[in-house]
Amino acid sequence: MPQHIPSTPQYNRTQKYFLLTNTIVTIFWLFLLLRLAILYPLLSSRFLASGIADFYLSILIATIILENFNYIVIFRHIPGIQSINNSIPKPYLKNLIITSISRLTLAFIIFNYPKVTRSESFPLIILIHSVKEFFRWFYNLQKVRLFNKIPNFNKLSRSITYLLLTPLEILTSIYIFFQSLIFTSYQINLIPYDYYIKSFLKFQILFYLPISYTIYKRLISKYFFAHNINDNSNKKLE
Repeated sequence: MPQHIPSTPQYNRTQKYFLLTNTIVTIFWLFLLLRLAILYPLLSSRFLASGIADFYLSILIATIILENFNYIVIFRHIPGIQSINNSIPKPYLKNLIITSISRLTLAFIIFNYPKVTRSESFPLIILIHSVKEFFRWFYNLQKVRLFNKIPNFNKLSRSITYLLLTPLEILTSIYIFFQSLIFTSYQINLIPYDYYIKSFLKFQILFYLPISYTIYKRLISKYFFAHNINDNSNKKLE
C-alpha cells in the first residue's frame, strides 16, 4: 500500500505557537507603521504623541514581554548555542537583556517625560522601530513557516534594515535620553525620585553607546558573514 504523504507542512505545538505569535506581532508593527504614515502628515511631530504614543508603547512593551517570556519558557530549555541553522530563532540572552532594558527605559522616558515626544526624534524612533521590528518578526515567521528555508529577500531585508537603522536608533535613543534630563517628572508620584531617575539615565547614557556598538557588530557578523558561510557550505553539499 502506498503511504499517504500530507500536502501541508506538519508543525509541532511549539512551531504553531511561534507561527501565531510571530504573525500577530508582525501585523501590529505593520499597523503602527501605517498609523505613523497617516498621522504624521496630519498632526506633525508636535501633536503626534496624542494619536500614537499609547499604541506605540503598548506594542513596544508587549513585544519585550513576549520575547522574554519565550526565552524563559522555551528557549532556555533548548540545549546548544544560537545558530542561523535553527528552525526556531533562538535569541542571545545578553542581547535580549540589554535590548529589553534600553527599550523599557525609552518607554519609561516617554511615559514620565512626555515633552520629549514633541521633537522630531519621537516619530523617527517610531519609524525605526516599526520598520526594524516588522522585518525582523516577518523573518522569524518565515524561518518557522518554511523550516529555515528562507528566501534571500527576507534575509536581505532583515539584515539591511538592521545594518542601516540600528546606528540611527542608537543615536536617536541617546538624544531622547539627553532630552529627558532637562524635564521634571510628569508623574506626580515620581517627582520625589526624579534625582535618582536622572542619575540612572546618566549612568545608562554612559554605557549605552559602547554596549550597543558591541551588539551591533556581533549581529552584523551573524547576519551577513554567517549566512554567507552557511550558503556556501550548503552549495558544497549539493
